[in-house]
Amino acid sequence: MRQLLFIIISTALLSGCSSKEAHENQKALTILVDITDSLTCKPDTTKIFDKLGLKEDMWQGVKVTVSSISELDINPIETIVLPSEDSWNSNKGTREAKVDRFKKELFAKIRDVVSRAKGSEGHTILYRSLCRNLNALANSKADYKGLMIFSDLEENDSTSFYSPSVFKQLKTNPSVIERLLERNGKLADLQGIHAYFEYAPVGYIDNARYMTVSCFFARLLQHHNAKVHIGNNI
Repeated sequence: MRQLLFIIISTALLSGCSSKEAHENQKALTILVDITDSLTCKPDTTKIFDKLGLKEDMWQGVKVTVSSISELDINPIETIVLPSEDSWNSNKGTREAKVDRFKKELFAKIRDVVSRAKGSEGHTILYRSLCRNLNALANSKADYKGLMIFSDLEENDSTSFYSPSVFKQLKTNPSVIERLLERNGKLADLQGIHAYFEYAPVGYIDNARYMTVSCFFARLLQHHNAKVHIGNNI
């Protein structure tokens, strides 16, 4: 009887540890595609999937949100979720099939949003989209939180980076532009969030412009404790 009780307790403890481990490995990733941009750098679905780490740990829970930046505040949002599972009490073959379905759905959602990128819209509401999605990540309890933004980062709303005077201030007095943008929404504490700016400049002039705007947004997000990565190098 004592031996049976020991086995039951040991099994419960092992199950509890594995469940806790699965929960603590949760990942939340948001992918934002600027459909007002011609997308010189498109999302590499294979690299994105690899970054989720499911090849190394297929039991972890992953949530990916795919949305767009456009001239509208309200854009379609697609969420693909792979709940975590306890490796001790789950079937490996069944889990592999679930991961494969998750991968196919993720690839399809990314292809769909990329197909809508025509670069023909008159305005780009970038900051509000960025703010809304980063604040949602800030509220997530995931252990890893990341946002990938595929865009030239050219805000073209009530504050337009195409304005020569605004662009000059991005370089000489960025705090002024920061305050203007924050009238449209405040960023939360972004501690623990990784932000990836993905763009491939076309030529010297485009490169100079992009480095100015990307450094501005990097500075803004870093002020709110995010870790920022600039470049086509997910």
